[in-house]
Amino acid sequence: MCAPDRCDARFGGRLVTDQYRADDVSLAAPAIAAPGTVQRLSARSLVVDPIKRLGTFALPLAAAFVISGHFTVDRAAYYGLAGGLLSIAYSLIRWATFRYALHDNRLDITSGLLARKSRSIPLDRIRGVDLTASPMHRLMRLVVVRVDAAAGGTGRADEGVLDAVTAAEGARLRRLLLARRSAAPAADAEAPEVAQVPGRDDQPRTVLARVRRSWFLMSPLTGAYLFAPLALLGTIWGWVAQSDTIGQRQVQGAAAWLVADPWLVGFAALAFLVLGFPIASVAMTALLNWDFTVRGTPDALELERGLLTRRHVTLERRRLRGWELVEALPARMVRAGRLRALVTGIGAESHHSRAELLPVAPVERAYALAVTTVGARPETLTAHPRAALRRRLFRAIVPWTVLAIAAFATGAPEAGVPLLALALLGIPLGVDRYRSLGHAYDGELVSVRGGSWSRRTVVLQRRAVVGWQVRQTIFQRRQQVATLVVGVGAGSGGYAATDMDADSVATFAHEVTPRWLAPFVSEEATPAEPTR
Repeated sequence: MCAPDRCDARFGGRLVTDQYRADDVSLAAPAIAAPGTVQRLSARSLVVDPIKRLGTFALPLAAAFVISGHFTVDRAAYYGLAGGLLSIAYSLIRWATFRYALHDNRLDITSGLLARKSRSIPLDRIRGVDLTASPMHRLMRLVVVRVDAAAGGTGRADEGVLDAVTAAEGARLRRLLLARRSAAPAADAEAPEVAQVPGRDDQPRTVLARVRRSWFLMSPLTGAYLFAPLALLGTIWGWVAQSDTIGQRQVQGAAAWLVADPWLVGFAALAFLVLGFPIASVAMTALLNWDFTVRGTPDALELERGLLTRRHVTLERRRLRGWELVEALPARMVRAGRLRALVTGIGAESHHSRAELLPVAPVERAYALAVTTVGARPETLTAHPRAALRRRLFRAIVPWTVLAIAAFATGAPEAGVPLLALALLGIPLGVDRYRSLGHAYDGELVSVRGGSWSRRTVVLQRRAVVGWQVRQTIFQRRQQVATLVVGVGAGSGGYAATDMDADSVATFAHEVTPRWLAPFVSEEATPAEPTR
């Protein structure tokens, strides 16, 4: 067991499918196995697993047959039968050799035939229990259980995966793992002594926000999944590069066609850019965030989303440390953005997927949800010095101007004119980047804002601050500015207030954490810049 002030801070939200919620009547009372009972995966996984594994290489194999010109019905049937038998045999061996057992203080998982692998996950190291179900799993009433353990590493190496168990068994495991984990001493000194199980069936649920379908049309402006078509282009390019039937003659013919009719090619590329990217962005956003709903209980937030695979994320309120609003430059024209919660115990890799409160929404709706769930919205931010404006104008204008002068000097005005236009566009961009800068502290919440192409407003609770870092380059020292990074145990781990007045950096940090910075601050505090 861990100390009362350290145990739960490492743990994060859980992900479960909506179809198999713990309060489902059919799953309310699954059979209870005695602690330490060795169990197998569901036998129904022998139906899903071979199909899933066969599908991973069936399409590439069929494409290889077609491209090579050796495709015949008999050959396809032969290889298909062989692949099916191998998939069934592999799945059967995997099912027969896989065991798991839930003890009072750990979860044991054993698998493998030739290379035996055993793993023991202490319950007080569990950060989250995820239940996911693909359409095939949902058809067979199965779920995949992923136990995310705080093992100090990254990726799936820190997970215990049970693929797959029945929906009732998955609900039972999730309930027991979270109940026993919550029974451990609370992580926070300010947390209640008796921890409750988030998402209990007897807790009232209130709908705090629901994403409207019309909001998906704003997703291309927020940058969400905007570059999804590039994945398709990459797949096509890889197929062409690996194809033996497309040789030098075909490539030369395609190049000649492009040169012969460049206007048609340009029109097609423009149509793909204007139509393909936004349509793909809207489709992906709707697929992953269909019927996105935020519900609140006294001690947790429940997020439900997904069209094909319904997902249910539970975030404990006692682990919420702040929120982050991301506004892309195009989205700011329609006042739209994305809202994320800053939660302790969730790694930076899964922060964007697990802690997303609103994937796309009007800014005022995002602010309203942030205030309801975490804390107040900052009314004003302290402006950064004029030196920050000069630095942004210099970086936005001077490089393009130098290139434009070089182009005109070398007799290439056709290149100089666009470069000069970019230099002129740098003026409003630099001003906007400066106006986006700001920081504030109201006695409870620390606020930091910055960025232009993607403006980020971060509001943190004071107790979330775990450290400070001051950065100052040689160019910043000449302008007497510095960057103050707020270290936190949530989200990305640190958020920067760029180009603050160098004399007020220590004063601001001392105002938030006076005991830490007392030796570095004089008795006469430096006055802050005027607010806007």
